[in-house]
Amino acid sequence: MIVEASVPPRSPSPRGPLLRVSRWQAMTVQGICMWLTIIASFAVGFVSNGVVAIWPAAGFGVAMAIYYGAWSLPFIAGASFAYTFAFQGEHLVFYLFTGTGNALACVLGAALYRRMGGPKNPLKTVDGLVKLVVVLAFSMSVIAASLGVIVIFFAYQLPAEQLMQVGWRWFFSDFTGAVLVAPALLAVFGSWRRVRRSFWPSLLTQTWQPMLICAVSLVLLSVATGYMPDGLGQYPTVLLTMPLCVWLALRSHTPSSMLLLAVTVIGSLTLTLSATGDASESAFLAVQLYGLVAMCTSLVLHASTAERKRALSALDSERQSLEQAVKDRTAELRQQVKANKQANAKLALLATTDSLTGLANRRAFMDTARREIARCRRHRSSLSVVMLDIDFFKKINDRHGHAAGDAVLVSLAAALRHGVRDGIDLVARLGGEEFVCLLPDTTVEQAIEFAGRVRESVEKMSLEHEGETLKITVSLGVSSFSPGMESIEDALQMADNGLYQAKQNGRNQVGCCQKAADPVEAPA
Repeated sequence: MIVEASVPPRSPSPRGPLLRVSRWQAMTVQGICMWLTIIASFAVGFVSNGVVAIWPAAGFGVAMAIYYGAWSLPFIAGASFAYTFAFQGEHLVFYLFTGTGNALACVLGAALYRRMGGPKNPLKTVDGLVKLVVVLAFSMSVIAASLGVIVIFFAYQLPAEQLMQVGWRWFFSDFTGAVLVAPALLAVFGSWRRVRRSFWPSLLTQTWQPMLICAVSLVLLSVATGYMPDGLGQYPTVLLTMPLCVWLALRSHTPSSMLLLAVTVIGSLTLTLSATGDASESAFLAVQLYGLVAMCTSLVLHASTAERKRALSALDSERQSLEQAVKDRTAELRQQVKANKQANAKLALLATTDSLTGLANRRAFMDTARREIARCRRHRSSLSVVMLDIDFFKKINDRHGHAAGDAVLVSLAAALRHGVRDGIDLVARLGGEEFVCLLPDTTVEQAIEFAGRVRESVEKMSLEHEGETLKITVSLGVSSFSPGMESIEDALQMADNGLYQAKQNGRNQVGCCQKAADPVEAPA
């Protein structure tokens, strides 16, 4: 027994459900439709030995059993009972047994179908469609025919050969009806209890034009059957609808395609039997096989086409998702690269900059000085170094605190930065209160003049710190790189010697120390 899980109610929306009915109401409506189908089948069908050539009621039973399971049993049987009580009163017991057998066959076939993983909507995949035809329709037809033959045997005591013929006709009648009708019912009415507002207008829009084409084609087929050569017989006429069936199967709108396929195939079978006027065994089975081949071919074609479209859509969606993911990842990598560049630049700045004054540190000064010395040797240009030290800096720290000392260092750094040539000269803090200026293309005389200006500007500086005025002076040492020097360390040593001389001479002075050496040839 299959019990549907309760679904929590959802708030209505503009595209929400238009109609909501209970399971019992739905089965009642479908049972009434099945009853009307049984009446129409006996009214227009071709009956041989009490068996109708095409039994569309089997399609109703299959569709109901798929959706409602064992709950559909009384409604499927009730449709047959209603016909029996209304039109077959003299064969009441016989039709009660056969109706019960048909209903039981639908429920058992659906149970086997669900056990093998059959979906409620089998038209979306070839696998679901094969299970619908091979498992459900076939097993239901076998069970219904077997139970029907048993009832006929006990009711009429027919011989075995005749029972076999009745069994085959019964099987093909149910199988044909299930294959032709069930797909249309599943596509159109499968979820009609929660149909959306756009479903029925869309069905009407998608149906009316191909329906006119099908009607015209069936009329032309009916006319053409009268002009068929006698040698061909009348049975191939049903195959003339194959191009029409293929066209319907290739349409993307499944409900209208399944509905019109069922009408087209059943209509062509009816025209064939009407033109033949023969209900013999060969005619009876031939038209059913023709119809089954046409319908099964169309169903497989439609399901495979739908699967291909879904696969392409999924592939396109995956491609778009992948492209978006690549764009997102590329943007993320760009941000990471930008952040890394900024971090590297910050690290490089920290590695080459004095954190207090913002001037170049010793490492940056030495790297730049080595490059300038190499350039000086190539071009035989001049290069000077000015080293300076704050006089009595320790007393400032001891008397006013390290904060005052730091303020003095920052002010001195700003004054030095302002006094050099931007983009040419380099000012660096070597450590403590020691500073150095690297002056490319500057002779020793020009460097001494520069040092004098620096000394005078510093002497005139007045620094305010916590309400006190601080005055400082500096001692400076000047040196010029000469060909006899091997490295920047030699020039720094000479400048440091000049600084020492300035301090020895009373501070607040400029000292110069130059190493005499023989000129050397510039490298080739």
